[in-house]
Amino acid sequence: MQLTIRSYTDAVRNQILASIKRICLGTAQAAGLAKEQMPIVTVKDEFTPSAYNDPVLAKRVTDTFAAWLGKGALIKRQPTMGGEDFGMYGRTKHKVPTFMFALGTVSTDLIRRFRATGKPLPMVHSSTYAPDIEPTLRTGVTATTAAALELLKK
Repeated sequence: MQLTIRSYTDAVRNQILASIKRICLGTAQAAGLAKEQMPIVTVKDEFTPSAYNDPVLAKRVTDTFAAWLGKGALIKRQPTMGGEDFGMYGRTKHKVPTFMFALGTVSTDLIRRFRATGKPLPMVHSSTYAPDIEPTLRTGVTATTAAALELLKK
């Protein structure tokens, strides 16, 4: 059996892994398995750590986005469990603060249509994903430029 474990912190991840080992061994013992039949729980050292948005950096950049794009263009999202290697950037020896933002890519009309049907919007890895190209590119370039000018100013 192979599992993917996702958590928001390393401490919780370690707790989950320890619990999985304990449950597997406990279940095997309760079933009366002999010592040589006990499950072997192996944890690969390949995982995607959670991304952490530095609060000071996040506020600075989102304030900049609000100034350039308008407050109505921003939506505060709750943390998600998506797998993303961006979390590795903040784990360097230099402990560089990180902030990851998502860029909306579909029209509000499409969002309304999907909400009316109760179906979820197609995600970026779907064959039916349909970004609204021109405003997405314009907004993405504007947001990235605004952030760069804010963060690189003296």
